[in-house]
Amino acid sequence: MQNGQQRRLIEAVGLVLAALGVVRLTGWNAADPVFALTISGYMLFNASHIARDALAQLLDRELPRAGRSLGVAPGDHLNQA
Repeated sequence: MQNGQQRRLIEAVGLVLAALGVVRLTGWNAADPVFALTISGYMLFNASHIARDALAQLLDRELPRAGRSLGVAPGDHLNQA
C-alpha cells in the first residue's frame, strides 16, 4: 500500500472513531449524521483525485521528464519490423 493510500485510510478510520467517541461521550446523537456527511465529503474528495489520476492515464498525457524512459519515443514499438 502506498503512503498516500495508507494516510487516507488512517484519516478515514480516525474520523469514524472520532464520531463514535463524540456520540458515546456526549450522547449527542446529532453528531452521527454530521460526521457521516463529513466522511462522505472526504470520500468524494478522495474519489475526485483518483478519478483525475485515472483520466490522466486514460487520456495518455505526457509523463513528467523524470518519469520518461530514456531513448524511447511514443510509437517506437509500432515501427519495429
